[in-house]
Amino acid sequence: NSGKKRRADHPLWMKLPAVVLALAAVYLGLECAAALILTAEDATGWLPPGRALRLRLRELSVAWGDRAFFIPFDPLCQVRMMPGDTYYGLLIDENGYIGNGHQDPALSAFPEKPPGIVRVLLLGGSSAAGLGVRENAQTIAAHLERLLNQRAGKARYQVLNYGTAGAGTNVELALYLLKLRYLDPDAVICIDGYNDVQNAVFEPKRWDMDAGLINWGDYSYFYFDYMNGFFHGRPLPSRLFTFSRLLARRHLAFLSPSTPASLHTGLPLHAISRRVAKDDPTLAGVTRNNLDAMAATATRGGPVFLFYLQPHAADGKKPLTAQERENLQRWFDFNLTNYRGLDRREFIVRLNAAYAALDKVYQELDAKYRQDPEVRFFVIRDLFANEKRTVYLDNLHTNALGNALIAQRMAADLADALGG
Repeated sequence: NSGKKRRADHPLWMKLPAVVLALAAVYLGLECAAALILTAEDATGWLPPGRALRLRLRELSVAWGDRAFFIPFDPLCQVRMMPGDTYYGLLIDENGYIGNGHQDPALSAFPEKPPGIVRVLLLGGSSAAGLGVRENAQTIAAHLERLLNQRAGKARYQVLNYGTAGAGTNVELALYLLKLRYLDPDAVICIDGYNDVQNAVFEPKRWDMDAGLINWGDYSYFYFDYMNGFFHGRPLPSRLFTFSRLLARRHLAFLSPSTPASLHTGLPLHAISRRVAKDDPTLAGVTRNNLDAMAATATRGGPVFLFYLQPHAADGKKPLTAQERENLQRWFDFNLTNYRGLDRREFIVRLNAAYAALDKVYQELDAKYRQDPEVRFFVIRDLFANEKRTVYLDNLHTNALGNALIAQRMAADLADALGG
């Protein structure tokens, strides 16, 4: 009895640690169970297991304060490079673009342009930025700068790499007109096609939308969804009960009455986009307007503009090596999970149909500006047609050899356009 009395006499505060531990165990158990269920559902539905696990880690990171979950926000194009950081292994310099791997002070001058420097801007998406190579000296811009300076006389050429993840012609139009004109370029080179098609034809399918949004700068809609309370198609994670709440909101519709698609379809821009897409499902006309707007600036005392419709592996223009076929299949295995119900054959058919529409756009613009020596349009879909070596790392991005071949073509065209 004395033992029972002593236990009963223990003050409540002495039991508190045990209660806290018990509650913590229950909390962790609920969170772990919810995380496992979410991961299992994703892995059996639309994501490979590894990506499903990485998504859970990303949700935790966002919930606890890492707000830059993709690439930091930019008010012009919504995606920007962080000075001092890396882009898939490529160093980003203090001016926010990917350098060319040299220490030449004259070619590194920014934003002023020293006398005797011919400044060239390279615009495009991740392939222009250099995704796929691990050294700055292997990008298209770096190859182009070296080639131009090897052929130069007294002038020296500086090539600034403004390739941006996910960028299309709309982003380049905004960047050039609102920012890059102040850099006083002598020439601007744009290499495009794939991202315009991606955002017009395939991204709407990812989010169950009936049309792509015209000139939408937010690649994959990530930033818009996030700022409106959604994270990668899911509710924004909270700190407490991160996975439990995500699981509940996934299966209890009344806790999440809206969807990411409903946010977009409620925009006035969506009504315009639907109207445009009705007659132009690939939005090739939108790309045409963007290119035309940039080209028109060259005819009014602006720099020389060269526009390229870029190649891609599934185009059938190049006999693929065994390594390229393996790379392409790996790319399809990874990416088609984002487009439920879309198989490889249908993806290629849609992609190449959209590319054919862009091919026509580039030819029409080339004819329109034929009398203006400052503007050139090139379709280089068959640039690798006779190349027997491996150049493609996936469906779009090229290795150091591919980048060098693209740069060689650009260098020749630019020399002709500049008259040197």
